[in-house]
Amino acid sequence: KCMAAIPHESILLNFSAAGIAEAYYKLGETEKANNIAIKLMDVYSQDMEYYVRLDKNELSRLGNEPDIAMSVGHKLYMLMGKSAQELVASGQPEKAKEILNVFYEQTSKSDALLNFSVVGIVETLFELQEIEKANDLMVKLSGVFRRELSMSNGKGQLAGRSFNGDPRNAVSTLQRMILLAREHGQSETQETLEEDYGFLLENLPEDFMR
Repeated sequence: KCMAAIPHESILLNFSAAGIAEAYYKLGETEKANNIAIKLMDVYSQDMEYYVRLDKNELSRLGNEPDIAMSVGHKLYMLMGKSAQELVASGQPEKAKEILNVFYEQTSKSDALLNFSVVGIVETLFELQEIEKANDLMVKLSGVFRRELSMSNGKGQLAGRSFNGDPRNAVSTLQRMILLAREHGQSETQETLEEDYGFLLENLPEDFMR
């Protein structure tokens, strides 16, 4: 009822709507939950694309808005991944695919919210034999890690957003994705991931992983 009373066309959805999407997923209202997720990802992807173009001084005037945008993305990805996994476990793979197709289409439009939590979705895609999509997401996320680590401090206050500011998340996620690629016989993807993994290790401080 609350979404009918305040439609997206009348007012932009904010981070609190992620809780409504979560409730719909739990109730089995997949289509309604997906619709909210699409709108939220559209809004916050556009926000992040704007934020990453700003320098440190400009970003400092925004307070915690960039952090909110990334936290919404993280919550949505975790939520969609968990919901899809539960549907697979309960014998509803087609419903799970509906959620993952929405996710994939949105990330194909923009990688601005991609973060390390995506690996759970990749695992479910492999389980559903959506091999091409799983490969594409792994390579895309690996590229985001590499790009962000390459960003200079002057322009890169938001560098590291995809791994929550801790490169250990990027390193462990890449290790996990390399294993997934190997387990599923995706040698070309594995090679790409290993190249990016090597790049990450070469560009971390010498004592970082101690």
